[in-house]
Amino acid sequence: MEDLARDLRYGLRLLCQDRLVTTVAVLSMALAIGANTALFSVANNVLFQKLGAKHPEQLRLLRWQFSGPNQPIPSIFGEFSAVPGGFTSTSFSYPVYQRLLSQPGYFDGIAAFAQTHSLTAVVNREASVVDAEVVSGNFFQVLGASTVLGRPILPSDAEENAPAVTVLSYDLWIRHFGQSPGVLGKTITLNALPVTVVGVLGPTSLGPQLGSGWSLYLPITLKSRIDRNFDGDQMRNGRSWWLLLLARAKPGVTDARAQSALDAAFQQAAKDTLPNHGGHHDLTRLHLRVESASAGENLLRSHLATPVSILFSLVALLLLLACTNVANLLVAKSVARTREMSVRKALGASRWRIVRQMFTESLLLSSLAGVVGLLLAFALRRLLPYFLDLSQPPAFDFPVLLFTLALTLSTGLLFGLAPALQMFREPAAVDVNESSRLTGSRSKARLRHTLIIFEMALSTMLLLGAVLFVRTLSNLLNAPLGFEPDRLLLFELHPSPSRFFGPARLALYQRLEDRFAALPGVRSVALSNDVLISGSTDGSNFDPDNQPYRDGRHSLKNNVSSGFFQTVGIPVLRGRPFDRRETANSAHVAVINQQLARLYFPRTDPLGQTFNRGTTIIGIVADARYDSLRKAPPPTYYQPYTQADENGNLTFYLKTAADPMQLASAVRKTVAAFDPEIPVLHFRTQESEIHASLSQERLFATLTSSFGILALLLSSIGIYGVMRYSVTRRTNEVGIRLALGAQTGQILRLLFREGLLLAVAGLAIGLLASVFLSGYVRALFYAVTPSDPLSLSLAALILLSSAALAVWLPARHAARISPIEALRHQ
Repeated sequence: MEDLARDLRYGLRLLCQDRLVTTVAVLSMALAIGANTALFSVANNVLFQKLGAKHPEQLRLLRWQFSGPNQPIPSIFGEFSAVPGGFTSTSFSYPVYQRLLSQPGYFDGIAAFAQTHSLTAVVNREASVVDAEVVSGNFFQVLGASTVLGRPILPSDAEENAPAVTVLSYDLWIRHFGQSPGVLGKTITLNALPVTVVGVLGPTSLGPQLGSGWSLYLPITLKSRIDRNFDGDQMRNGRSWWLLLLARAKPGVTDARAQSALDAAFQQAAKDTLPNHGGHHDLTRLHLRVESASAGENLLRSHLATPVSILFSLVALLLLLACTNVANLLVAKSVARTREMSVRKALGASRWRIVRQMFTESLLLSSLAGVVGLLLAFALRRLLPYFLDLSQPPAFDFPVLLFTLALTLSTGLLFGLAPALQMFREPAAVDVNESSRLTGSRSKARLRHTLIIFEMALSTMLLLGAVLFVRTLSNLLNAPLGFEPDRLLLFELHPSPSRFFGPARLALYQRLEDRFAALPGVRSVALSNDVLISGSTDGSNFDPDNQPYRDGRHSLKNNVSSGFFQTVGIPVLRGRPFDRRETANSAHVAVINQQLARLYFPRTDPLGQTFNRGTTIIGIVADARYDSLRKAPPPTYYQPYTQADENGNLTFYLKTAADPMQLASAVRKTVAAFDPEIPVLHFRTQESEIHASLSQERLFATLTSSFGILALLLSSIGIYGVMRYSVTRRTNEVGIRLALGAQTGQILRLLFREGLLLAVAGLAIGLLASVFLSGYVRALFYAVTPSDPLSLSLAALILLSSAALAVWLPARHAARISPIEALRHQ
């Protein structure tokens, strides 16, 4: 312990003496440690979090997979995606759930749940909009979630004609009821339906969907009573697949066995309940799958898993680069301490004693960097919700602190390894005057040169990644939209379904359209079921009536008002747009885009054609991006919202003459004057919607640019430090060359060439590695490839320019040395 204390005191004195090296090393390591810690806090809070349930590792989520070109489910609500060779989803129908529930012994219960968005809730006479989850009667039993007050929902609550009850989330209990125990028995009105509070979930009982922020839980039988777009028939028939199924594994029954046993029952249930399945689909291709649900159906995990893993790879490269840079500085510094180490050995110090001293100094340096990095990460955590769409900053708990500690110690050992090995390889007995020679050994020079090449390779990888992501963002921002996003105000209304349903809701929207159009500064008004570039889509089969039936004809559809195309700036190319003639009782019409016309009417004029049993095409509009900037305009048809089978809460579009957000107050007053009980929510502009859709690309472009600049700086410092040190060590050699007639330009070219060769070698290795590794993130790029010549050339030019400057400065200094002063050196 006494030796350790002496090592620590001596190491601290050395760090204080060489403040420049200490500052550079601490700051570079702190930035890398801080970035890694901040990202780990996100992963720990979102990606690695478990459900607040009893034994979450026993929970399983059921999904189905269909192998074939056209899946057999006519109506799916929830997660649905294409996979190689087919399609998959986690949505099931209620009749299929009842069949699986009746199967014996393979699970300790199967529970069902589903999302219900945007309910108008009246709590203590205050109206607000909440999201809820409808659950089966055994849901809390299967999940194992506990209540801090009252009781959970029971099977008797989910029976037909049972009293309407609800269980509150812990957050809603705090916000609206101040943690009052008197909340039990209180009545909350949800879409005009009174429900009684029977329980409050605990703070760690997160429900089956982490990050979804549900406010309350309702028995599944209330779905049709609170959601007027969902009728009782959807609960009973097999056409609508909308439920998610959560199961608890039974001890001794493997997932493979349960899946195999339930697969046959699932196929039979689908065959018995799906309407008209036999003529078009082979249901033997429909299979049940069982997957782990210890974190539930984590929406944030699926959203953040890819960006966080990629960013982790980038910050790991940055950390490795910082370690290499510090190792280079310490190697150069250790060479200058050869005399000191020789004296230590002459006085009896062993190699291990000297190596311990070197590691002690490295760990001191990394500890300072770790403290600064932790403070930096704590500050950065408040920016993470902006970049990663988190509801709040991630918590800094014990696992995060433990990760920072482990990272700090491991980096200290890593960058301390090179100077420690260098000292360990020194002979046990060394002339104390050896260090006075200014010619370093070839092995030491090779080590420094290897570190520089490695540093340049890492810098190349980070900088090329930055160039590719910045070009991706630029390409997306400049992608043609097909519509005009400027000066568009967007918002939604949430009228109570009990008061405004069917014709009453249509009349409400039309009357408010007229009132908004009369506001000063409003040029036109429109409504739309789906917001452009928001990730929201509504798909439909598209079957031309005069063509033979064919599987796989699919199109996106959007329910819009008569002024939609004028308001958003989509040109009408042929025919006419909608107008007030399109009512619920008039002939059904549609407007299609060019892509749909090319795809399904390649040789005929689409105008006047009918599809889907009698809908007539009256116009053709230009192609426009629909849900994503990355996707080309899809085949799309538009129909009047007055003729749609069902409409959710439509979005209003207001084309304004000035700043759209300035009209928000006037809109609120207009709605309040019409009906003060109608909430107005989500004011934003179309440009902000586009901006939000690029949050991931903006995150990558911002962070990779920062990492690239830092990598450029670190590599330049490393090259400059090694070249400066090399020039100092070769002062005698330079003097001799000058005395023998060498010209200043020759000396400059000699040193410049040696330094630049190191940079070029590192650049070549880095470019090859980047092209190979970038293939793993190819899907994140847009209109650019990892081997894009322009990107490669730009990254190479930036790196070589900075490296050339870092080499030229010390070479220029060496070329100006006076021969007399050089020969007198030492």
